[in-house]
Amino acid sequence: MAYPFDWQLAFNKAKENDRTLLDEHFKMAYQQFLFPNLISKTKNPDTANEICSIVISKFWERFFLDGEPLPESVENYLFVMSNNAFFYHAKTQQRKMQKSVSVAPENMNFVFNSLQAEEGTDLERQEMHVEKDRMFSALEIGMKKLKEPCHSLLKAVIFEKKRLNKIHADFGIPTPNAASKKKNHCLDKLRKIAYLELANLKNRTDG
Repeated sequence: MAYPFDWQLAFNKAKENDRTLLDEHFKMAYQQFLFPNLISKTKNPDTANEICSIVISKFWERFFLDGEPLPESVENYLFVMSNNAFFYHAKTQQRKMQKSVSVAPENMNFVFNSLQAEEGTDLERQEMHVEKDRMFSALEIGMKKLKEPCHSLLKAVIFEKKRLNKIHADFGIPTPNAASKKKNHCLDKLRKIAYLELANLKNRTDG
């Protein structure tokens, strides 16, 4: 038998300092559709619980503390809120993971040396900590997939330590400033490719 939600009554009682019914409503919303929806998306109980708490807190703030009129269908509204909160959380995690892909010169030099010395070598050859190994592997694959002139430009600037004001014309770039912007654009492309490869490597290993 479906739980008989009556959000207006629950809110009215809460405004009279009786939150029993409203707390019961939130508990049933959590059990019946919020948590099931989010666990199916996150595959992680802790993450699903965290997002559920955020959704309920924001709903409480907007419709109880700020006093906005309740939606016509609170259950549908909460469900949509949970989807939006999941997408925001996923994007936030993606940005954090992209930032974790380090294109520091020492890491890139390692990758360029590896590419130059042993093209097509098994990506698991590095005998080091698994997370760093994955990052190097992701960067190496990213460099192989990076199209020209980005591959050659990054190789010249990072590995060969050439100055942009000396080589920009070699790449058909009119000014050193434009070459600097191009280099940053290429690094961003490399980060995005390496991020996807890092996720693939983790999925293969963890799976």
